[in-house]
Amino acid sequence: MRMLSHLGVALVATVAVLKADVWVVDGEKVEGRLAALYGPMAMIAQSTGSQWIPVAKLDDASLLRLRDARAALAAPSPLWEAGSGKVTRSLKGKLQVWDGRKLVKFEPVTQKEPKFYMTYFGAHWCPPCRKFSPRLLTAYKDLKAKYGDSVELVFISSDNDAAEQRKYIQEVGMPWPVLKYSSLGSAKPLEQWAARGIPNLVVTTSDGDLLFHSYNGNDYIGPSEVLEKFTGFLRFIQSDESAETKRAYHRMAVLQHVSDAKGGDVPIKPYLIGLRPEDGKGLDVKTVMFSLTIGERGEVLSSETLTPLGAVDRASLIKASYDWLFLPEVKEGVPRERSVKLPLSF
Repeated sequence: MRMLSHLGVALVATVAVLKADVWVVDGEKVEGRLAALYGPMAMIAQSTGSQWIPVAKLDDASLLRLRDARAALAAPSPLWEAGSGKVTRSLKGKLQVWDGRKLVKFEPVTQKEPKFYMTYFGAHWCPPCRKFSPRLLTAYKDLKAKYGDSVELVFISSDNDAAEQRKYIQEVGMPWPVLKYSSLGSAKPLEQWAARGIPNLVVTTSDGDLLFHSYNGNDYIGPSEVLEKFTGFLRFIQSDESAETKRAYHRMAVLQHVSDAKGGDVPIKPYLIGLRPEDGKGLDVKTVMFSLTIGERGEVLSSETLTPLGAVDRASLIKASYDWLFLPEVKEGVPRERSVKLPLSF
């Protein structure tokens, strides 16, 4: 790793989409702005850094505010050319791509604006960079195959001149866009993450909020660890199906349900009834009538089957029913416990 003494690094910077607020997490107050929401995790931006908060740990008032911002934060990405993220805007007209023979203008005609930008700071003169390049190339192809337009990588050169930059791009066969050598210094939302040395791999949001960095303060942890953390993060936010996360978003749905009642009455509504194919296997009946007590938070408090069943089938179905979730009955704007009969067909 060659040290670049003229470059500094800030640990974390964030771009807020909401005003500063107080979030209650497991009874503890966290002050900051909601900057991003990725599945089970919320990113809270602060003046000195940022925190990742599990959605499931938020109290009801915090979850209600999160609900209000969820639609905007989770909106589908526009086309890259129409993207409004600070990183995206700073790169317009400044990117090139290697076509196998020369560098040409990067024109993402049908490509969506990335949700995550990986920025690779490197150079041909840097042996550790050239050693890391094959791994980065393999990881990039894998990430693009799995996550498509939501992830993109940009190369920012620390080479001595444009010819050296081109040599490195050609040697690696870089398939990702690169910042023009003549445009170095004009893409601040990404270049602010340049550090004391290279290779340096950084991951940010489209607004430049930092997710992962090859430096932890003055300590160099390297680009390989950033790759591992980022790929693990992507797997987690796209595949987390834990009961805790489902219940957190169910709480959010209950809060919305009560709010929509506007002080009036609304009936119980099913929210999540997870019937598996094996639940009805071997039953002599096609429909089973349940008697359920639904609590004010939509959870099943008690369950019985009214349809005659064998002891094993009955016990299995009752056990499964305690994982079901509902939107509770609301009377005069207040959620209530209520007993209902529910027929389910298999």
